[in-house]
Amino acid sequence: VIGLLDFLVFVGLLSRFRDRRAEADRRARAVAAADPATLPDVDVWIATYNEDWDVLEKTLIGALDLDWPGERLHIHVLDDGRRAWLAEACAEMGVHYVTRANNLHRKAGNHNNALARTSSPFILSLDADFIPAAQAIRRMIGFFDEQNVAIVQSPQVFHNPEPFRNNLLLHNALSDDLDLFYKIMQPARDAWDAAFYCGTSAMLRRAALEQVGGFATQGDIEDQITSMKLWQHGWRTIFLDEQLSTGLAPESVTTLHDQRNRWCRGSLQILFTRHGPFAPGFTMVQRLLFSQSYWVLGAFMPLWYSILPALVWLFGPQLFSHAPPDEIVAMPMLLMASIWLALLSLGERRWIPVVSPAFQLFMAVELLPTTLTSLIKPFGESLVRILPVTAKGEDAIRRRVDWPTCAVLSAIVLGTLVAIAYAALTPRPGRMGPDEALAALAWTLLDLATLGVALLTCFELPYRRRNQRFAIREAVELTVGGTTFFGRTENLSLSGALIAFDAPVDLAPGAAVSLALAGAALPRARVARILIAGGLVAVAFGDLAADARRALTRRVYLGPEPKPEPVIVNGAAIFRGVVRRYARMDI
Repeated sequence: VIGLLDFLVFVGLLSRFRDRRAEADRRARAVAAADPATLPDVDVWIATYNEDWDVLEKTLIGALDLDWPGERLHIHVLDDGRRAWLAEACAEMGVHYVTRANNLHRKAGNHNNALARTSSPFILSLDADFIPAAQAIRRMIGFFDEQNVAIVQSPQVFHNPEPFRNNLLLHNALSDDLDLFYKIMQPARDAWDAAFYCGTSAMLRRAALEQVGGFATQGDIEDQITSMKLWQHGWRTIFLDEQLSTGLAPESVTTLHDQRNRWCRGSLQILFTRHGPFAPGFTMVQRLLFSQSYWVLGAFMPLWYSILPALVWLFGPQLFSHAPPDEIVAMPMLLMASIWLALLSLGERRWIPVVSPAFQLFMAVELLPTTLTSLIKPFGESLVRILPVTAKGEDAIRRRVDWPTCAVLSAIVLGTLVAIAYAALTPRPGRMGPDEALAALAWTLLDLATLGVALLTCFELPYRRRNQRFAIREAVELTVGGTTFFGRTENLSLSGALIAFDAPVDLAPGAAVSLALAGAALPRARVARILIAGGLVAVAFGDLAADARRALTRRVYLGPEPKPEPVIVNGAAIFRGVVRRYARMDI
């Protein structure tokens, strides 16, 4: 009943949407027509703790390429890691380096420190791995003409597949699991005046933050609670559903669990603060949408549903003792089909039967302890270990098995099979009729299918490449031994390219070549392999000079091609992908 009520709230939420893209067009035209001398100063905050330089450099290159007058653009790297080498790198790139003596209040404290040490009236907030699009400021800043707008949030979009899709080999058949939130739920929340700041890819009004005393520091996350603090004081957070940055998704199940556990704990901490949904200053709809029910039900319900078939087989209750036999089988199935159809339709295929519940079940195993301990002891040292930040860049090439989650899910599968065998070998007259047994069997098969997909996710596959490749078509000149061949790239990354030639070229694997593409000279490259009788050549780049690396970064990450590539969700392709994943023997 609780789950059904929560689903109905979800349906109610999605009964309204707000699309601000046309409004952004109009406001951006007004900004473009304005005298550049009258445009306001903008601070760009890039928050970092322990990210590698290859992650940070991409974001800095994007920030330096922002389409805003240079004298009014002030880029600040907010380093909570206090790294001397990063201060030197920032000086070399001509951006400001900001740090502090301690890590009090984590990211919220880092931002409050920057609030005191910078001065522009507007702030573009970025995490270390989020590369901004050139038009990001111009698309968002016009909304601040409305004097009560404190934050303009844009969606988080990732250029690499998160571990769930990577481990199921569904890179191009399934959308990112956060797409449902950013593409569907945030526009709906915006229509109900309940959108919130998500920590990156947003613009903020300094005056609003200063009026409320800065970023909220009460919990493990600073973003949602800061929006709620602003809502209480009459300020608004609005959502622009337009991709204005691309970031790096968690690259392993370990970092994924750490990220979601931290989000869970931080969200539940809000309930115990003066900015929570039960505090003054919120409408009834806002109280409902900020109730954090997702983290409680999302941790408990998937596990409850997964063990319920085993309990039915084990104890054999007559669940529907007075219902006609046909209703025992048909009615629950019809209800489930209706719910699935609603989720498929309202979620625009960002929620997929079996697969999406499998992801929720996979996450619930670790979320449940976090949820329970956060409700028991919301503040102070957590009763379960949670890392303070999501690690980036260092976990992509490792291969692991998520043994804790695997053990729990395997125990549920084994328990279900044992319960079925027990029910079959020990008939109990009067307990469960044949129609109820048929219905229970159908639910059990669905449950086992969901468990099977969740179990696959526990066996981590390494990313195929250290750097994400994109389908980029770019003219290229390849020179070897004084001979130059002209071709075009089929895909391109910071570490290599696949080049197509109109005619076969006489090259050997391992041959040293030099390339000219994307405005960059790449003198140190080698032929990695030859495909299709010489018509396709895979090339690996050597160490790049700083200028060449930055020019290539601009072409790869800031070029006009969509990043990530659009996903066409297809049920048959998803099924084939899961079957293919089961057939792999290298886990």
